[in-house]
Amino acid sequence: MSLRWLIAAGAVIVVVGLAIVLLFPRLGTLNQENQASSAPQSSPASSTPTIAPLAEEQAKALAADLTSGDEPRVRRALAISDAQPLDLGAVAQLASIAPLTIDTASFQDANDGTASTSAQTGGASGAAWTLHLVVHDGNWKISSTEATQ
Repeated sequence: MSLRWLIAAGAVIVVVGLAIVLLFPRLGTLNQENQASSAPQSSPASSTPTIAPLAEEQAKALAADLTSGDEPRVRRALAISDAQPLDLGAVAQLASIAPLTIDTASFQDANDGTASTSAQTGGASGAAWTLHLVVHDGNWKISSTEATQ
C-alpha cells in the first residue's frame, strides 16, 4: 500500500465519520417531528401542578407545624430538602412567634405552582408577614417570607 492510498482512505473515513456525526442528530429530529405529526392532536398538557387554594384547615396545620418547635414538623411546613440542615435555634425562634394566623382570604395563586398569602404573628412582635408558597408533593409549603409594612 502506498502512502497516498492510506491518506485517501483516512480522508474518506474522516469525511464519512463527520457526515454521520452531523447527520444523526438531524435524523433524530426528523424522526421526532414525524412522530409528533402522526400523533393525535390534543390540547397541550399543563406543566404546572394543579392544586386547590389553601384551605382554612391546611393553613392552620401549616401554621401549627411551623411554630411547633419540633424540627420534623417545621420541615413539613417548609419547602426545603431533607438533606438541608435546619438550625435548632431557628426552630425555637419560629416557635416563639406563635400563634401564627394565616389569612386564607388573602391567598393569591400565581397558577404556576406558587402563591402568596398574608399572615399575622401573635407573639411579642405581633408582625404582619407575606408568606410565599410553593406546591411540593401536592401540598402548599412555605418557600420564603417577607415582613409586611
